[in-house]
Amino acid sequence: MKVCIVAEGCYPYVVGGVSSWIHSMIRSFPNLEFQILAIISNRSLSGKFAYELPENVTQVHEVYLEDFDWDGAGGKGTGIHLTKKEYRAVRSLILNREIDWSVIFELFQNRTFSLDKLLMGPDFYHMVSECYRKNYPHIVFSDFLWTMRSIYLPLFLVLPVKDLVEGLSDNMYFVAGALPVLFPNVVIFFLQSRGKLVPDGEKPPAGEAERNVQEQDEPEDHAGPFEV
Repeated sequence: MKVCIVAEGCYPYVVGGVSSWIHSMIRSFPNLEFQILAIISNRSLSGKFAYELPENVTQVHEVYLEDFDWDGAGGKGTGIHLTKKEYRAVRSLILNREIDWSVIFELFQNRTFSLDKLLMGPDFYHMVSECYRKNYPHIVFSDFLWTMRSIYLPLFLVLPVKDLVEGLSDNMYFVAGALPVLFPNVVIFFLQSRGKLVPDGEKPPAGEAERNVQEQDEPEDHAGPFEV
């Protein structure tokens, strides 16, 4: 069995209560394989461990809070033009439809590009515009656009962690499990925007939620820009 531990600003870089607890827990289960997803401020801390890692820690993957647009090849990334298949997969993600996760993971793990330029580019803009027209035409578009960029940046940051998700039972399980710990406020906002987290006093009348889901699932032709 493999266990992923998400640690923010502590293990294995800093000695303290949380770090000691994580270290003791790992040593208490020598038959389990542990991988650490470590959230640290910047690359200057990379590899500077305060603990000697137990033998059953096989990987330490670092996420840098000040380094959101790094391309993984030693510098800032370039822009990207999505293929038709990639465009459809990301569009399904934005519109909350059935998603081809194999295409999503292949895109973020095997291609080198700038997340900033993806989120600020025409493909993402057209996807968000379609989502806006379908579901949120009553709010200010510029606010909606920047909110969507803020929502999907954390997800797109986690998706390229290729070595970590490989070998786990299901890539999606890792993403779903890690995001609430990494970005709880964003996840709450995302669930609220999709109607998945509604206060009791604001729940729609019986039957209305089902009608909304049916309307959202209606297919629509799309002629947005993409590269074949």
